Amino acid sequence: MIWANLIMKKNFKKIFISLGGVLTIIILLLPVLSYAARNNPENSDQDAVITKLCTRLTEISSKISQRITDYASKIEAKRTDRSERLIERRNERDARLAKHRAKWDENRTKQFAKLEEKAQTDAQKQAILDFKTTTTEAIKIRRAAVDQAIQNFRQGLNQLILSRKTSTDTIKATFQNAVNSAFGKAQTSCMAGTDPNTVRTTLHASLQTAKEKFNTNRQTIEKIGPQVKSLIDARKAAVKKALDDFKATAEKARADLKTAFPQDIDEESNGETEE
Repeated sequence: MIWANLIMKKNFKKIFISLGGVLTIIILLLPVLSYAARNNPENSDQDAVITKLCTRLTEISSKISQRITDYASKIEAKRTDRSERLIERRNERDARLAKHRAKWDENRTKQFAKLEEKAQTDAQKQAILDFKTTTTEAIKIRRAAVDQAIQNFRQGLNQLILSRKTSTDTIKATFQNAVNSAFGKAQTSCMAGTDPNTVRTTLHASLQTAKEKFNTNRQTIEKIGPQVKSLIDARKAAVKKALDDFKATAEKARADLKTAFPQDIDEESNGETEE
């Protein structure tokens, strides 16, 4: 699970840095756009300069919107891939645990049968029955506790993933809206005949603000490691308690069983030691 979380963090960070990088390039190009419009021989008057700049703004706005859309698609593709791999790993883990439990149950049945062969008196038969009942119930309780710990961990992790998805989508939408708004206002100013330098300066400031807010917001969704660690620690603590409780019950059951037999018996507790 930690590995999956690290991959998640790495992928999102890489994609977000790429988005911010696109905007940085656009910001750096703005002065060039204004200079090119003013110094193009074909643009001999102010109207031509403005027309050229507005046309370039439209082209750039379209390109950056497409780039953001492409990155959003990459995010969604990574989400789908990560979700599929997470489900696959969980299914493999569940199948492996079910297989082990079935094997443990089979071994335990054989062990109980061996114990029953040693019973010579009614008291011994009853002691073995009590031992079987207590051990079987203790295993049932332990497994339920372990299963609940696993379920709680998975639900908690799912919630973190969902929360991160929501935060990511919100940040992306806020970023895209800010960029679209900046270019929209710049294009409106162009059409109104505003001086190209003023248009460029205003657009530069708006895009810089969008980038800074984007970077600030991005930092808020990268720090889920402590939350994942808390889920892992809670799961480990719950599993450990389940095992400790079981061991205490199993040890008492074995002690009670041995009191019914004057000779030593070669019995095993349950055929399984870990989940």
